[in-house]
Amino acid sequence: MPSSRSAKIADGVHVDAVPKKDPAPVYWTDDCPKFEITISVAEDADDMIAADSSIRFLIWIDDSISINEIQRFGPIEKGESVTIEYECEPLTYEGHAVCGVSAKTSIVRNEKGTGVTSNRPERHKPVYSFAVWDESHYESTVKRPKHLQYAIIFTSAVLIGVSVLEALSVI
Repeated sequence: MPSSRSAKIADGVHVDAVPKKDPAPVYWTDDCPKFEITISVAEDADDMIAADSSIRFLIWIDDSISINEIQRFGPIEKGESVTIEYECEPLTYEGHAVCGVSAKTSIVRNEKGTGVTSNRPERHKPVYSFAVWDESHYESTVKRPKHLQYAIIFTSAVLIGVSVLEALSVI
C-alpha cells in the first residue's frame, strides 16, 4: 500500500508529494508516474522562501536511485504554496520505492527581504512510498495463486456436495 507524509525543510516550510493517479494496485515497471510536489510556507512562519531556490526529487527502488530531478522555484510568501509537477521516466526496477526530497533554499528572515540565509540539504526526506512490480512476476506470484485457491475451494465444495448426495442416497 502506498503511503505519504509531509517533510519539513525549514521552520514553517513543508513539502508534500502525491501521485496524480494512484497506483492500482501497484506501479508497473513500464509505468511513468506523475507526481505533484507541493511546497508550502505556513501563515505564521518566521521565514519566506526567496527566488532561485531548488528542490531535488529522488525515487529509490530498493537500493538503486531511479529518478533524480532538480527543479528551481520561488519566491514563496507566507501562507502561500507552489506546486511542481514531475513526470518520471519508466520505473526500471522492481521492489519497494521511496520518493524523497531535499531542498536548497534561500530563506528570507523578515518582510523587508533582509537577513537572507541559505541552507544546503542535509539528506533526502521521504515523502511517498509505493510498490513497483513487473507485470508477469505479479501475475505469477499474486494472481495465479489466488485463482488456484478459488479452484481448490470450488473443488472442495463439489466433493462435499457429492459426498452429501451419496450419504443421502444410502439412507
